[in-house]
Amino acid sequence: MPSTRSFFSASIRLDGLLDTCICLGLAASWLGLFGGWHWALDLCSHFRWQQLGVSLLALVWALWRGRRFLRHVLMLTLLLNAALIAQHTWPRPAKGTASGAPLNVVSLNVLINNPHKQKVLDYLLSCDADMIYLSEVHGEWAAALEPLKIRYPHHLLETNHGAFGAAFFSRVPVRSMRVRNFGAENSVCIEVLAAHEGREFHLIGTHPPPPMGAGFARVQRAEFEGIARHTAALGVPVLLVGDFNATPWCHAFRLLEKGGLRASGPAWPPTWSTRSIFALPIDHAMTTAPLRIIQRGIGPDVGSDHRPVELTLGWE
Repeated sequence: MPSTRSFFSASIRLDGLLDTCICLGLAASWLGLFGGWHWALDLCSHFRWQQLGVSLLALVWALWRGRRFLRHVLMLTLLLNAALIAQHTWPRPAKGTASGAPLNVVSLNVLINNPHKQKVLDYLLSCDADMIYLSEVHGEWAAALEPLKIRYPHHLLETNHGAFGAAFFSRVPVRSMRVRNFGAENSVCIEVLAAHEGREFHLIGTHPPPPMGAGFARVQRAEFEGIARHTAALGVPVLLVGDFNATPWCHAFRLLEKGGLRASGPAWPPTWSTRSIFALPIDHAMTTAPLRIIQRGIGPDVGSDHRPVELTLGWE
């Protein structure tokens, strides 16, 4: 007579444990779709590249072990992450070709305690952009960036907010500059009204806190909602740049799209912690028509935990 086995001895096997761990690990891919319900769920949406890689490796294992149900789950999860990434891989078609001289803009989170200040300055001088927006600028950084004022006659520095300080430099004619917030207390933005090719536009530089907790998540969402309302109400095009502390796949990012802002070009390449498995695309640029991004690139390592975002813009 065959010996009977207990429920646990029959059920808990290595393959079963691996199946369970894989399903639990990839549940974040699906939970991230509900980020509008709770800030913690929105955190699950950020690591799409990592979830795509894990889905692919786990699918190979499931095919090898003949795990039919798990194979179907992994294929759906793989397709979900691939589709979300693909949305931000190719630029949306523009209504017309860009005309006039291009506008070159650089955005960079310099990192408040970056010891390589000269390296950052050398990079900014060498890239020769028309406009520069920097975040995490405090008193020491203000002194280090002083040489930029010679080349960029229009500048504004806000250094009284620690890691949320900011700076702006421009050689393009500027009609107004101001420091403001968009409904998020103690969250600093720089707003500039400038002219290029005889046409006015607003540049808004933003750096909300990372949504690591309910309070910070509320501040980030309040800022994005305020920017979206402001952008929708303006009668001129807008360029929004900065360290968003948000990936293109999260609910917070979609709040900006309500104001007509759109990211052009490949918005998925990681810009933060690029040499680690936790690399994320959180530094962005978005525009409203007829201003559009012709080209978007990622700059070199300048000692910060962020890479610069290099932009070429034009008018439709």
